[in-house]
Amino acid sequence: MGWIDYNGTMAKKKGVTIDELAVMVKAGFDAVDARFEAIDARFDRVDKHFSKLESDIEDLKVRMGAVEQRIGTIEEILEDHSEELRFIHRKINEWTDPRGKKRLITYDEYTKLESRIAELEKKTGIKK
Repeated sequence: MGWIDYNGTMAKKKGVTIDELAVMVKAGFDAVDARFEAIDARFDRVDKHFSKLESDIEDLKVRMGAVEQRIGTIEEILEDHSEELRFIHRKINEWTDPRGKKRLITYDEYTKLESRIAELEKKTGIKK
């Protein structure tokens, strides 16, 4: 029976000198070195990619900080406007409350009164 050589094929037993063995071992190491160089190159590309991602993440953090600040300002403005709207609604309710002393009339009430006055003017002959 023979032994399996580097390429995976069966080889006949033969005597191998130290020099031949050294050449075979060197060839194996050279092949491994070439593969490690390729792997190193790939790791370098991955490292560059991660560096770019880290830079992008830092940029996004800065931009998100600015967005958060703007949202905070908008929230303050909305709160101010909400208070103003509550005040306006209270005033409208006061002015349109039929029991209130400072009551204003609504547009609907105004148009009804306008039509009643026009009818009275017609009946009395003030306006034709």
